[in-house]
Amino acid sequence: MTTVRRVLAISPHLDDAALSAGATLADFAAQGADVEVVTLFAGTPREPLSAIARAFHAACGLPDSSAVSLRVAEDCAAIDELGARPHHGTFLDAVYRRAPDGGWLCHHDRAMFDDQPLDQDDLLIEISHQVRHLVTILNPDLVLTCAAVGGHIDHRLTRAAVLNSVTGSSLPILLWEDLPYAVGRPPSAVLPLPLTAPPTAWERKWRAIACYPSQVRMLWPTEIDGVTQLLAHAKIRGGGRPAELLSRPAHRPLAVWRSPQSSTARPPPLGAAGVGPRAHWGGRLPPPTTCLLPGRNLADQGSSAACLGEQGR
Repeated sequence: MTTVRRVLAISPHLDDAALSAGATLADFAAQGADVEVVTLFAGTPREPLSAIARAFHAACGLPDSSAVSLRVAEDCAAIDELGARPHHGTFLDAVYRRAPDGGWLCHHDRAMFDDQPLDQDDLLIEISHQVRHLVTILNPDLVLTCAAVGGHIDHRLTRAAVLNSVTGSSLPILLWEDLPYAVGRPPSAVLPLPLTAPPTAWERKWRAIACYPSQVRMLWPTEIDGVTQLLAHAKIRGGGRPAELLSRPAHRPLAVWRSPQSSTARPPPLGAAGVGPRAHWGGRLPPPTTCLLPGRNLADQGSSAACLGEQGR
């Protein structure tokens, strides 16, 4: 039995951790673990916005001027429901980024799922540096992140950055099945661990998802009820008992890692001029977002513990 006192969940977007691993995270928190949820692609874009970004905002019922800030507030409430602390990075979502040629990265509404190279404009290198800082600062016993089921470019970047950042270490990592992308698909051969959680953890997950009205509206715009769909999927994965599907990566990294051109190259510090479409944390963890969750200084965290029992938990 392995004691886990601190869990770090690294999420691409402002709903992925709750949708995909919310019950697992809530279960860890309920058992006393400190659970930190860091969302990488939560930066605020500047005008002009692409037509795809404006269409995304419309589908979510969000105004262009405050879309990200409203989504961050949703995420604060959701992660609070899980019993965790939210932190928000400032890398831009794919719908707000430009391609190396200066055009919009997402030039059609499914472009984020195209087979795009991960190392465009050194973004993978920069994200990997920041994830390495997070792991160093937090010193987690366990890291969770996405398996990138569905192939979204931001999910692929997140997975690759996490795996690149811990190469050579013994830090345990679990990859969650990306939801709702995996709904209706057969389970991936690399996602063998259906992790169950008590009913109270699932109730927390459903309450957390309800804190994302903009994303519920966008993901389930018709008569389909999102919770009903996700619960049915979870029961299929758990053989009748709700489960979230996770895995241990077979090898690391899962993407080509290339070093910066200079051995001393590092992302510019937070707030530095000339960072272009991205901003960085430098050597600091983004502070807990305080809109709904005060949080406490990371250095003051206690020594609460959760235990991994059956199937690696």
